Amino acid sequence: MTPYLFDPTQEHLLSPYQTRGEVKKKGCLETMALIIGIPLMFIGIFLGFTKPLLVALNGATTVGHYISRGVGAKGTHYVTYRYSVDDIEYRASATVYSDLFERAPDMPKLEVYYARLDPQISYLEPVNWLQILCSGGLMVFFVLGVISGVMQWFSRYRERRTAHRIIPGTLLGVNPIKTPNGILWQIRYEFTSPRTHSPIQGQFTSARRILADRNIPPPNTPLAVVYLDDAVHHPL
Repeated sequence: MTPYLFDPTQEHLLSPYQTRGEVKKKGCLETMALIIGIPLMFIGIFLGFTKPLLVALNGATTVGHYISRGVGAKGTHYVTYRYSVDDIEYRASATVYSDLFERAPDMPKLEVYYARLDPQISYLEPVNWLQILCSGGLMVFFVLGVISGVMQWFSRYRERRTAHRIIPGTLLGVNPIKTPNGILWQIRYEFTSPRTHSPIQGQFTSARRILADRNIPPPNTPLAVVYLDDAVHHPL
């Protein structure tokens, strides 16, 4: 239902009022996606950097044995193999180049490069330092991007805290007050605070002559309220 306007010239301000629910829902979904997606992306980038780094800085080699091979969803070739370190057997899969992918089933032994600090981390080919540097650069770029995004979010949040918005309200009553300079219209209204979710009653006095030429709406008529905070607000 379209809210009653004490000043019809402000009707253009109702656009945010009518779409606020959809915008709020969309904003919540985007926020949830970011809350879930950003940590997962960071973990993936972090592991992609630290795993080969551990093998490069403090790695060793051992003998492994072929189990199977396959092609991933993105067309990457991988080989599944087993190997033992300190009498503990491990099973892993590693992405390999096409040459090793073709030869692996016929190889009686595979050379496995693993991390001494965590033998579960292993590769079938020597670690490429260029790959480590690229992963490190991607992680730095990602962290800087997140920091920049958070700073922009806080900036927009501060702007929203100081910017008005249109929220729904309810008319409680309109009382004419005679003064030497003419009639003042005392408008009483109520709305639910967006911050505390508690009902707030407000009072606004208007000297607009336009009210005298219109039918004053009855109590409980829906209104549109310009809201800045719980202390600063008035009906349109």
